[in-house]
Amino acid sequence: LLLLVFSISMNGFLPSSGWVYLPGTCPSVICEASVWGNLKHALMPAIALGVGRAAILTRLLRASMLEIIRMEYVTTARAKGLKENWVILKHALKNALIPTVTIMGLQVGFLIGGAIVVETLFAIPGLGTYGINAIIARDYQQVQGFILLVAICFVVINFLVDLVYSFLDPRIRYS
Repeated sequence: LLLLVFSISMNGFLPSSGWVYLPGTCPSVICEASVWGNLKHALMPAIALGVGRAAILTRLLRASMLEIIRMEYVTTARAKGLKENWVILKHALKNALIPTVTIMGLQVGFLIGGAIVVETLFAIPGLGTYGINAIIARDYQQVQGFILLVAICFVVINFLVDLVYSFLDPRIRYS
């Protein structure tokens, strides 16, 4: 739909495929390099990857906040005379972020899979394109390397999620 609306219906308002290198990263002398061109090419793929996941996380955060705002410790913080912004940011939001951060960590797998599809659809050279080309060429060593790299990324992101837990909830301490 993004391609149909922004590239075809709006007479090429946003480019439908390809990539423009950032200044200083061009692999050859004969190529176009600009920050604005790069942003125009990255906008539709970013929207395609991010909007669906953002909706899920927003709904989850809203539900968590509505549940936590009714808890007794939030009422106690208000009764102590703390400002509403401080109560929301310091007491409610930190606790509401715990399930949201959990789902964020799990969404990384979906983002990686979606990135493979989006890179192929928008003809963007990247890790997903590398993996697809390796699968098509039946280059098993490249496929193994691609899968290993994706798995390592997934494990590292989930490790970072565990570290964020200790920041959000001081009762959680890892020794």
